[in-house]
Amino acid sequence: MKLLDVKTIAAHQLELTFSHPTQGVFDGARYLADHQGPLLEALRDPAYFSRCFVDAGALCWPNGLELSAIRLYELSHAVKSTAGSKRFRKSATTYGSCPALNQPKLGMNPPNLGISPEHSTRP
Repeated sequence: MKLLDVKTIAAHQLELTFSHPTQGVFDGARYLADHQGPLLEALRDPAYFSRCFVDAGALCWPNGLELSAIRLYELSHAVKSTAGSKRFRKSATTYGSCPALNQPKLGMNPPNLGISPEHSTRP
């Protein structure tokens, strides 16, 4: 998963667009209230917080702070499909509207490959 786009929608609030077509709202004020550190201090200023940008699929600031897309996905709320206005929640078994992530996991010898267990080279 990668972060594709970020837009400031309010002081310390960012609208995030992820690579598996979903969006979320990251509440930076809430994050900053729960976390401390030298790189986070600059983000307490709303003007500096809004200087964020996307680099290599992560959310970044000029001081070198980066938050990964996966972490941002976990932290964001009001996640929705970008294909429409239908809202959904991430659950243990489904990942929004991404069909590839919702497929059952295949075993070592999936039946559609025509490999029978007796022909397997694995012990």
